[in-house]
Amino acid sequence: MSEKVQVSVVVAERTLNAVHKDSGLASVLTITVWCPKWTVQEVEASCLVEFKSSSSDICAFSGQIFGIDPLDALDNAISYVERSISNISSSFSLYWLDGESFEPKR
Repeated sequence: MSEKVQVSVVVAERTLNAVHKDSGLASVLTITVWCPKWTVQEVEASCLVEFKSSSSDICAFSGQIFGIDPLDALDNAISYVERSISNISSSFSLYWLDGESFEPKR
């Protein structure tokens, strides 16, 4: 049985402006990744990832991404974030807060 994961330290956070390609409606997207923790000591670790948006058009997500150890969980979480941003960019133009265009890794 896995132990409850305690959220503590934010490892990384990114805030982007998102403009819907069809409607032109703008929203703010914040992605947060927390420090990985063992969920089952020496067996499995997880990293909490959260997507928050001021738009209902961008799917909000909060969940654990798992790995065989904390480093693998963090690596999997970063990969998940990169894939999710790439998927979001198919419907939204993404910008840094200063207005510069943000191009996700492909």
